[in-house]
Formats: sequence, structure tokens, C-alpha cells
Amino acid sequence: NTHYQGSPERLVVNVEVFNAGEDGFESIFFLHMPTTMKFENVDKESTDQTIYCNPPDEGRQPFLSCGIGNPLSAGRTAHLTVNFQLLPGDFDKTISFLAEVNSTVKELESTMSDNSQRVTIQVKAKANLKLAA
Repeated sequence: NTHYQGSPERLVVNVEVFNAGEDGFESIFFLHMPTTMKFENVDKESTDQTIYCNPPDEGRQPFLSCGIGNPLSAGRTAHLTVNFQLLPGDFDKTISFLAEVNSTVKELESTMSDNSQRVTIQVKAKANLKLAA
């Protein structure tokens, strides 16, 4: 994925949480994001799951957290779209997010590897330059 610095377009992260086990009670999705991102909103319209989100708060909670379902029933999927703007300034050529999900249901160690994922997006500069003499 690539995003252009200075682009007026939102940076969109599509999230799909699938419950492959038993009903997941108090399931929570976390999205840790870099400070170069400005959180805008979460679109929950494309899912039939009840989702409530707490936006990031730099002072207390520097990540997005969303409660999903309760329960998130076995075999069901929750969809949400997280929208951001890339803030102007200096940053690396990539930005990275860490997405995690958990619930209060005890899970086997052998099935926990897909409960978190790091997503990296390439950032490029794009310029249009016209010179006249």
C-alpha cells in the first residue's frame, strides 16, 4: 500500500475480525498508530455486529479501541473502516500500525498467532512543478 504525502485523500484501514473459535465475549480491537496520523472516524456501516469505539487520546490512550459484538459469535465476522489523515511534517518513508484483538474467553496459545498484525504503508512525496521564464 502507498500513500502520498500532502494528498487530500484519507488514509483508509479496512479491518476484518473473524472469530474462528467459540463465542468471544468482550472482544476488543486495538489499533496502535503513529503520531504522524490524525484519527478521523470509524465507519461501522458494513457490519451487522454491534461496535463501539473509543478514539485515541494522546494523553491517556494513544490507540483506538473498539468493542466488537458481545459476544462476537463463533464463525462471525465484524467489519470496520478506520479513516485517518497523514499530518504534514518529517517522518520515515513508511508508517506502521499494530492491530490486535482479544476477548475474555481463554484461548489456546496455538491459536493466538493471528490475533495481531503489523501493517506498514509506504509514504511517497509527489510534486507538480511548473517553471516559466
